[in-house]
Amino acid sequence: MKIPHTRASRMLVLLAVALALPAAEAWSAGYEKATTWSGRYVGIGGAAASIASGSEAIYFNPAGLAGTERAEASLNLSPTFAQLEGKMPSYSPNAQFSVEGNRKMAPVAGTTAAYPVSDRFSVGLGFYVVGGMKAFYEDVSFQAIAPWATLTPTVKADLEITEFALGTAYQLTPRWKIGAAWRVVDVNTDFSTAKMSLTNGVPVLRNIHFEGMSDTRYDGVRLGVQYQAPDDRWGFGAVWRNEVAFEARGKTSGVFQAPVGGIQTLPGGTASIKNVLPQQFSLGFYYRETPELTLLAEYSWTEYSANRVLDVTGNLGPTSLDTSGDITQNWCNVSNIRLGAEYTGFGPWALRAGYVYTTRATPSDQARATFSVPGHGHTFTLGVGRSLRERVEINAALEYSFASGRGSNAADGITEGSFRSDAVVLHTGAMYRF
Repeated sequence: MKIPHTRASRMLVLLAVALALPAAEAWSAGYEKATTWSGRYVGIGGAAASIASGSEAIYFNPAGLAGTERAEASLNLSPTFAQLEGKMPSYSPNAQFSVEGNRKMAPVAGTTAAYPVSDRFSVGLGFYVVGGMKAFYEDVSFQAIAPWATLTPTVKADLEITEFALGTAYQLTPRWKIGAAWRVVDVNTDFSTAKMSLTNGVPVLRNIHFEGMSDTRYDGVRLGVQYQAPDDRWGFGAVWRNEVAFEARGKTSGVFQAPVGGIQTLPGGTASIKNVLPQQFSLGFYYRETPELTLLAEYSWTEYSANRVLDVTGNLGPTSLDTSGDITQNWCNVSNIRLGAEYTGFGPWALRAGYVYTTRATPSDQARATFSVPGHGHTFTLGVGRSLRERVEINAALEYSFASGRGSNAADGITEGSFRSDAVVLHTGAMYRF
């Protein structure tokens, strides 16, 4: 049985496309985790705006590049294992079912370098992951609601946002530092979905794919300032990055299956998706309770409300995505409240602990299995570091983060229930001074 490409059929394809498009990072909120990489700074919950120094400051606060005493380079690896649980919709509320995603590893990493041009002036560069998503539901079976459905699609949202940065910093006085970095932002994503819907009264299972979607933008900047009190008992740092709009382009394809006729191929096409990696502002403080114990607090605000609509253009065969393919997001601004502590009273060893509270980006009426949970998130970290002679420093941190909440989906009118995500991350880092 062949399903004709009627107007109703095309609208159902558009609905399936809407469910495929990624709109939030799978482990936290928006396109970014509460923590990304750094064996050293993740240990304090990423509350590094006030104390970041050396080459890794190009990401946490470029002002911290100033004062670098000798050339240095660092490498950080943060393999991230994330899993999501949610609801998969069908053509009626009674037909939705719960799904548990496969725990996948995201190879998050960062490498940085810094060089002191003079006592006050330093330069640095870095390449690292700033955001992404790794939501996989492999071999999803619809036979519980449609025994004839032999198609077992993979539903996924696989997104990676990386950044190359070139920065400089200057120490104005012994207490004040300023810095700036130019950011080249690269977006790469593949995603797909499966949707059971009715076409002319016939249930049809569709599997839609967006492949090789990518874009590179060259208009990013990050600015920072740091202040240190005369006795170094306390200090603060502030960081701002600008908004970077991107338009990822790639190919579309798909397959479908009806009760009779077997699995058939949908015509392919091309598409582009426009969205924003929004501006962000962070303000952090440190306080030295004793020479060995440092307490840290930081607040970060990210303007994810700038993402109101995911603008889609292109086609899937004869189906135009230029207007009907647009997806309403209505995201919320995201706040991260970070608390951290570092103790250095054991010789060359440093012990660290951190916590992050993250507000949700996904509204409760936009929930879906491949989006971040429509609920607030929590991140706990423990870290350790050790200096080896004068030139080498190694750091590691263990992270556990989770979020949960209830939500529905206004677009399909079907999805409703509980959603949950969690991630386990081992952050490692090594730094060498030349």
